[in-house]
Amino acid sequence: MKVIKKMFKIIGIILLILFLLIVVLLVIGAYKSNQPLVAKDYSSKVETGGEIEAKYLANGAYDSIKTKEIKTDKSYGKFVIYYPEKLEEKERFPVVIISNGSGTKVTRISESVKHLCTWGFVVIGTLEQSDWAGTSANDCLELLIKLNENKNINEWDNQPLYQKLDLENIGILGHSQGGVGCINAVTTTEKGSMIKTIVAESPTNMELAEKLNWHYDPSKVNVPTLLLAGTGKAETEIVVNEEQLKAIYNTLPDSIEKVMARRTGADHDRTNQDMDGYVTAWFMWELQGDEEAAGAFIGNKSELQNNPLYQNFQKNE
Repeated sequence: MKVIKKMFKIIGIILLILFLLIVVLLVIGAYKSNQPLVAKDYSSKVETGGEIEAKYLANGAYDSIKTKEIKTDKSYGKFVIYYPEKLEEKERFPVVIISNGSGTKVTRISESVKHLCTWGFVVIGTLEQSDWAGTSANDCLELLIKLNENKNINEWDNQPLYQKLDLENIGILGHSQGGVGCINAVTTTEKGSMIKTIVAESPTNMELAEKLNWHYDPSKVNVPTLLLAGTGKAETEIVVNEEQLKAIYNTLPDSIEKVMARRTGADHDRTNQDMDGYVTAWFMWELQGDEEAAGAFIGNKSELQNNPLYQNFQKNE
């Protein structure tokens, strides 16, 4: 009898230890899932290889950025909107939607999002952590329409974005799984036709995406698209290597403007920071008509093509 009691006691202690371990792991996981992936001073530490890249990696003219969270009954719980405080300085602002990568809420990349805002963009994202299908991007589009048409919305009275959004100039940006989400947002969702341009950073290669049931079809894209990736070990061995990025590029229709390049040495956890200068320049060109920014991508002497920090540049004529 004493032996049985002792065994039960030991089992109880083991179960308690296992329970405490699970609790600790859950706490650590929750903590990590909210930690920022982009440092506040990231732009000052990124090496640049061209004047255009350096210009658009630096902050723009809007130095004060506001943030607003809006609750939703969707599974991800909240939209997050970033916008320049001085909205009166411009009639309307183009918009960039963030398509989240795996486990990456938009709040984890707030610093790079705010950087876009300094160049005169309103940026919207969600707390979604699996966005390959592009559905949360479609939700963002629906909210943008409501914000532009209604002075009061979702307990946000006299909201400042009323009639300030340029819904004719909307882009979408996604990293990794979010790159897949960009393409699906444009090609499969109800409101996807509102999106004018795509930037996909380190998009999951098509073969891996199929194995993960993240189906996407680049051949259906009908808007200008910038594909960027790195050459780091994890990037090339798991997510997307040169051949796989070219496969996505070649599947995109030749009828659209399309550009691809790879940042030498950049690994998967760095590509959404190291390439930010050209991401901003692309949106400035496509959504704001900035001809200086266009010089990074067009012509035989385009800066990106000749930047020593990049390789495997391709562009359709």
